Amino acid sequence: MACTAETAVGGPLGPNSRFYACDTRQVSRNPMQVAAEYAHGRNLRKGRYSERGRIYLVTSCCQQRRKLFSASYLASTLCDQFPHQDKLDGRLTLAFVVMPDHFHWLVQLTNDVLLCEVVNSMKGRSARAINLARGSRESVWQAGFHDRALRKTDDLQIMANYLIHNPVRAGLVHVPQEYPYWWSAWHRKDKAPRA
Repeated sequence: MACTAETAVGGPLGPNSRFYACDTRQVSRNPMQVAAEYAHGRNLRKGRYSERGRIYLVTSCCQQRRKLFSASYLASTLCDQFPHQDKLDGRLTLAFVVMPDHFHWLVQLTNDVLLCEVVNSMKGRSARAINLARGSRESVWQAGFHDRALRKTDDLQIMANYLIHNPVRAGLVHVPQEYPYWWSAWHRKDKAPRA
């Protein structure tokens, strides 16, 4: 499976946001448009790579921005998937929050693996668990994801704090502690994720 960097044109990530598309589905489209998109994606990939030990802030959205995780049992199912895969995927989860139609994930690569492989593995396993829980075979995730590689000087605790305040900024709760679908290594030590 190839991982390609692309640029979002409008949409939920905004103009000029980088995201990785890791999709193997073939879609019949204008061949000239496909060639132009491929060349554009190749140019964006220049100089970008997954770095062992690097910490990334990853965002992925539900297919068609459906609010799947408004159902508490599906949000809980997704929450269970973050820590469960750490040892298998060569990554360390530092924080995450599950919003009604997407998730944010602060993750560190611990092995020589590609970020898109780690995210694809997480999305694939979580999609199977979510579909099993809801008795469905529908697609759960949009192709691709948005990521930001954090600089070594970035304060991780401030980043995690920003991440877990997403439900407050979205108007879902008044304080993060009222929202059950998040975890942070700095904020919820009493409810550490299962490994």
